[in-house]
Amino acid sequence: MTVFLFDYLPTLSAFPSTISPVAMTGIAGLSAATLSTLLGGRRAILLAQAAAAFGPRTAIEFRDRPITYRELEQLAEVAAAAYLRAGAGKGATVALFLGNSPDHPVNFFGALKAGARIAHLSPLDGAIALTHKLKDSGARILVTSNLAGLLPTALKFLDAGLIDRLVVCEDATWGDVGAMTAAIPDHPSIVTYRDFVKDAQPPAAWPAVDVEDIALLQYTGGTTGLPKGAMLTHGNLTAAVSIYDVWGGKARAERTTVERIILVLPLFHIYALTVVLLRSLKNGDLISLHQRFDVEAVMRDIEVKRATAFPGVPTMWIAIANLPDLDKRDLSSLVHCGSGGAPLPVEVAKVFQRKTGMTLKSGWGMTETCSPGTGHPPEGPDKPGSIGLMLPGIEMDVVALDDPTRVLPVGETGPAYLSEDYFARYGEILQTAQQLGLEVILYDDTGFPSGSAGGEFVKRFPDLTAKRLDKAEEDVVGPKTYSTVVKGNNILGAVAMNMETKERVNLFKGINFLGSTLGWDVPPGKWKIMIFTCVPGFDWVDFMDPKAVNKFITLTYDRYYARFGE
Repeated sequence: MTVFLFDYLPTLSAFPSTISPVAMTGIAGLSAATLSTLLGGRRAILLAQAAAAFGPRTAIEFRDRPITYRELEQLAEVAAAAYLRAGAGKGATVALFLGNSPDHPVNFFGALKAGARIAHLSPLDGAIALTHKLKDSGARILVTSNLAGLLPTALKFLDAGLIDRLVVCEDATWGDVGAMTAAIPDHPSIVTYRDFVKDAQPPAAWPAVDVEDIALLQYTGGTTGLPKGAMLTHGNLTAAVSIYDVWGGKARAERTTVERIILVLPLFHIYALTVVLLRSLKNGDLISLHQRFDVEAVMRDIEVKRATAFPGVPTMWIAIANLPDLDKRDLSSLVHCGSGGAPLPVEVAKVFQRKTGMTLKSGWGMTETCSPGTGHPPEGPDKPGSIGLMLPGIEMDVVALDDPTRVLPVGETGPAYLSEDYFARYGEILQTAQQLGLEVILYDDTGFPSGSAGGEFVKRFPDLTAKRLDKAEEDVVGPKTYSTVVKGNNILGAVAMNMETKERVNLFKGINFLGSTLGWDVPPGKWKIMIFTCVPGFDWVDFMDPKAVNKFITLTYDRYYARFGE
């Protein structure tokens, strides 16, 4: 058995303890009794209620195609009728092996309306984990897509006898964008989604669904063994939405607008499902759905389509923070940008704020809590590295590492990273693990023990921190004598390209580093001059630089090894 020890410990105690979950209900003007009613669960009619309230309004936009709330509800109802006809109603489990497309919400709500439960399968999982999930969930019907990254794997499940029926959605249904697809075999157990729902008729009465019925088997990796299925009820899902509504109720009431929310997070993950999909539909917002993360597609949503909210994960924010022209991009429509799913490096948030003037904050949640855990109030102290306050209805303690029964008071902090006290605590953990026959693996979200060595690396080796490649462009027409000032001595290259013939000329030898100028006798024609510079100044380790890696290992792994050996 293996225990994974994270160096990153979220800071809850940095906030005042005087703000309690009940006190937070005042943000939305709700009493504790009202909150209790909200968190008690409701019937799984979220989509039906949204369709009744916001019918003609766009619920989801995918590949520039709008799908209204009424249309989404109708599509889900047809799916529900088909599931009932196929015997996948109360007591059945339907496995969804889908990426981000409208096929997911249609089948998600359809199966739930039929009384079935959902089991999410992640396309990122390997064969062992996926096989375990299918066996553990008891799902005998699987819904997938004909995308080349999904269908071949789903066919293996069928060949192995893990499922009885395979329903295949066709990606081009939502607009043909040239995605790579796989041929759908002619097999008695395989049916296209189009044929699966053909002529399906709604029943005289839909199955009764209770708040305590299991709606979703959401698998979570945990720290040991195979994935575990969190059994989430209809009440859990609607309560999660209500918690976020209470938390953001005041800010929403003040805006009185339809939000445009970018959804690139995978819908098979609890973060995207509750925080974005269910919550947005409940509130009548517009979901701009992306099949995958593409930084320029996201920027187009913000700059052109004027998206107002973008919930992402650290890798996405790192990509955006690294845009060389981010400080010139128009992010004025964004009123909320948040990070979750993994610890957000403090340095990334700093770079983003420096370039955009916007504050990027993170929260924390668990699959087992249906996502809600902590968040940052719209107005409150800026605590870099913190995950914020408990959300309404959530109770949480920060306990001592050496005694989990001892709740720590507000303001108390743990040992400084790599300090003697820190290593003493770590040694105790190793001893306990040895007694229990466990292996301890030290890592963080970047695969190293604390990505910037607790800030020590940045202080000692600023020249070895991450760097950014910038490009400056200028159009010139020759013949003429060209001269420009070049800043600094971090120039990696300079080139000119003829815009008609595509001829390229290396200008690097024309740079006068002493005088900081670039000179060139421009030939006839239209030319684009491009100057490439390396800009240092990021606050995390440049793991692409062998010298930086060696220094980092000396600061971290070598110090662990000196005390504890292998």
